[in-house]
Amino acid sequence: GGGAGAGAPTGTQPDHTGYLRLRGLPFAAREADILKFFGKLCVGDEPVQMAFRPDGRLTGEAFVCFKSPEESLAAMACNRGNLGSRYIELFVSGKEEFEAAAAAAAAA
Repeated sequence: GGGAGAGAPTGTQPDHTGYLRLRGLPFAAREADILKFFGKLCVGDEPVQMAFRPDGRLTGEAFVCFKSPEESLAAMACNRGNLGSRYIELFVSGKEEFEAAAAAAAAA
Protein backbone atom coordinates (compact mmCIF):
# COMPACT_ATOMS: atom_id res chain seq x y z
CA GLY A 1 0.00 0.00 0.00
CA GLY A 2 0.58 3.73 -0.16
CA GLY A 3 4.07 4.04 -1.68
CA ALA A 4 5.48 7.11 -3.40
CA GLY A 5 2.87 9.49 -4.71
CA ALA A 6 0.13 8.40 -2.31
CA GLY A 7 -1.87 11.19 -0.65
CA ALA A 8 -1.35 14.93 -0.90
CA PRO A 9 2.10 16.32 -1.69
CA THR A 10 4.01 17.42 1.36
CA GLY A 11 6.06 20.55 1.80
CA THR A 12 4.34 22.50 -0.97
CA GLN A 13 3.35 26.02 0.02
CA PRO A 14 1.19 28.38 -2.04
CA ASP A 15 2.83 31.59 -3.19
CA HIS A 16 2.55 34.45 -0.75
CA THR A 17 0.68 37.46 -2.14
CA GLY A 18 0.87 39.75 0.90
CA TYR A 19 -2.54 38.60 2.19
CA LEU A 20 -3.37 36.09 4.92
CA ARG A 21 -6.65 34.60 6.12
CA LEU A 22 -7.02 34.06 9.86
CA ARG A 23 -9.34 31.39 11.23
CA GLY A 24 -10.39 30.72 14.82
CA LEU A 25 -10.66 34.32 16.03
CA PRO A 26 -12.60 34.97 19.22
CA PHE A 27 -15.89 36.67 18.29
CA ALA A 28 -14.87 39.60 20.50
CA ALA A 29 -11.62 40.15 18.54
CA ARG A 30 -11.24 43.50 16.79
CA GLU A 31 -8.73 45.00 14.35
CA ALA A 32 -6.48 46.26 17.17
CA ASP A 33 -6.29 42.73 18.62
CA ILE A 34 -5.26 41.31 15.26
CA LEU A 35 -2.60 43.98 14.74
CA LYS A 36 -1.22 43.24 18.22
CA PHE A 37 -1.17 39.50 17.36
CA PHE A 38 1.25 40.17 14.50
CA GLY A 39 3.46 42.50 16.57
CA LYS A 40 5.93 44.57 14.58
CA LEU A 41 5.23 43.11 11.15
CA CYS A 42 4.39 45.76 8.55
CA VAL A 43 0.78 45.76 7.51
CA GLY A 44 -0.86 47.83 4.78
CA ASP A 45 -2.80 51.09 5.13
CA GLU A 46 -6.18 49.38 5.65
CA PRO A 47 -4.79 46.11 6.92
CA VAL A 48 -7.64 44.13 8.47
CA GLN A 49 -10.97 43.02 7.05
CA MET A 50 -13.19 41.07 9.42
CA ALA A 51 -15.46 38.45 7.82
CA PHE A 52 -19.21 38.66 8.46
CA ARG A 53 -22.13 36.30 7.93
CA PRO A 54 -25.07 37.59 5.86
CA ASP A 55 -26.93 38.33 9.13
CA GLY A 56 -24.11 40.67 10.19
CA ARG A 57 -22.49 38.40 12.78
CA LEU A 58 -18.74 37.78 12.74
CA THR A 59 -17.55 34.43 11.34
CA GLY A 60 -14.36 34.11 13.41
CA GLU A 61 -12.27 34.79 10.31
CA ALA A 62 -10.44 37.87 9.07
CA PHE A 63 -8.14 38.83 6.24
CA VAL A 64 -4.94 40.83 6.72
CA CYS A 65 -3.06 42.81 4.07
CA PHE A 66 0.70 43.13 4.62
CA LYS A 67 3.08 45.59 2.95
CA SER A 68 4.70 42.79 0.91
CA PRO A 69 4.62 39.04 0.25
CA GLU A 70 7.79 38.78 2.34
CA GLU A 71 5.95 40.28 5.32
CA SER A 72 3.07 37.82 4.97
CA LEU A 73 5.57 34.96 4.76
CA ALA A 74 7.25 36.20 7.97
CA ALA A 75 3.81 36.48 9.61
CA MET A 76 3.30 32.73 9.13
CA ALA A 77 5.59 32.32 12.16
CA CYS A 78 2.47 33.36 14.14
CA ASN A 79 0.47 30.38 12.81
CA ARG A 80 -1.29 28.58 15.69
CA GLY A 81 -0.37 31.39 18.03
CA ASN A 82 -2.86 32.40 20.73
CA LEU A 83 -5.20 35.36 20.66
CA GLY A 84 -6.94 35.32 24.01
CA SER A 85 -7.86 31.71 24.71
CA ARG A 86 -8.05 30.73 21.03
CA TYR A 87 -5.29 29.52 18.76
CA ILE A 88 -5.30 31.17 15.36
CA GLU A 89 -4.70 29.36 12.10
CA LEU A 90 -3.16 31.31 9.20
CA PHE A 91 -3.62 30.60 5.51
CA VAL A 92 -2.28 32.25 2.36
CA SER A 93 -5.00 34.41 0.82
CA GLY A 94 -5.26 37.01 -1.93
CA LYS A 95 -6.60 40.43 -2.79
CA GLU A 96 -9.79 38.89 -4.23
CA GLU A 97 -10.74 37.24 -0.92
CA PHE A 98 -9.87 40.41 1.01
CA GLU A 99 -12.06 42.54 -1.29
CA ALA A 100 -14.90 40.00 -1.22
CA ALA A 101 -14.90 40.12 2.59
CA ALA A 102 -14.94 43.93 2.45
CA ALA A 103 -17.91 43.88 0.07
CA ALA A 104 -19.78 41.40 2.29
CA ALA A 105 -19.07 43.55 5.36
CA ALA A 106 -20.43 46.62 3.58
CA ALA A 107 -23.61 44.71 2.68
CA ALA A 108 -24.10 43.26 6.19
